[in-house]
Amino acid sequence: MSLRTERRAARAVAGVKCGRVLPVAVSQPIQARGEVAGLRFALAFGALLLMAQAPVPEPAGMELIYHGEAASLLGRTVRDPAGVALGRVVDVLVDDAGQPIAAVLDLGGFLGMGSRRIAVAWRGLRFSVKEGAGRIGLEMTMDQIRDTPDYKRPTRAVDPPIGMAAPPPPPVPADGAQR
Repeated sequence: MSLRTERRAARAVAGVKCGRVLPVAVSQPIQARGEVAGLRFALAFGALLLMAQAPVPEPAGMELIYHGEAASLLGRTVRDPAGVALGRVVDVLVDDAGQPIAAVLDLGGFLGMGSRRIAVAWRGLRFSVKEGAGRIGLEMTMDQIRDTPDYKRPTRAVDPPIGMAAPPPPPVPADGAQR
């Protein structure tokens, strides 16, 4: 057996993979092919035993969403109370718990010119998944959201807070009781 073949066999036995060398002492040059095959079998069998002892994670569960129970939001048109198209949903902002707090709308423009993005409070949106694709309504008109500052995605923790359009709070009952 040539010196080159012996080195390959020693590397295979030592477990050289992906640039890592596992410390295995090779006391003598490997002389016969049978020894290499035997060592490879022993290593493979040992690895198989280790894998058999490792816990197997349970497969993910499955939940069903039936037709009409949910709809996609991104790219959908948002309409004001009169049914006039205001813009399209381009992003949804969520809190640390994953609950939506605002939707980012792309308003107006033609071929990307003159358009602007604003954030609107999630509580101001109304969803209807009926009628096939469903509808997204906003409880505010274009006049009410016109002065909302443009949305700029924060890139650093020190960026200023995001201003968003929000509907007026619900009226307080005459007796002063909170609902």
